Amino acid sequence: MEWKLIDIIKETNHKFLNFYTLVYQVTEDDGQVKEYQYYVASRHEKDDLYVLHQSSRPDGVIIPCYYVDENNEISLLIMSQFRPALKRVVTSIPAGLLDDGDDLFSCAKREALEEGGVIIDDLEIIAPASPTSSGLC
Repeated sequence: MEWKLIDIIKETNHKFLNFYTLVYQVTEDDGQVKEYQYYVASRHEKDDLYVLHQSSRPDGVIIPCYYVDENNEISLLIMSQFRPALKRVVTSIPAGLLDDGDDLFSCAKREALEEGGVIIDDLEIIAPASPTSSGLC
């Protein structure tokens, strides 16, 4: 099966997140050609979508903040935040979006302080950048 991207349609025009329709021409193994539409939401503009440019710079960070006390007991920062899209409070760990000029570490430090009141003095990348949702890449 062969997939060929033939069009990208920007469906919305919002500041932080937009909806796109990706139109593919799909050639089946038996030679039949079909059109297939796939729907994605992205923080990027049409010309900067991941499907066109596989960027290594992630959109944001997730920061599992932990503290080891003098007895080697480990504490993990878990927060509750109201999320308007869900109309409820959710439990999460600190996370946030990279601003222009940010690197992963400056973003992680800023978001940990903003969301959890935590000043980070030791950081490491524990997982490579990857989508957190196949529909929000």
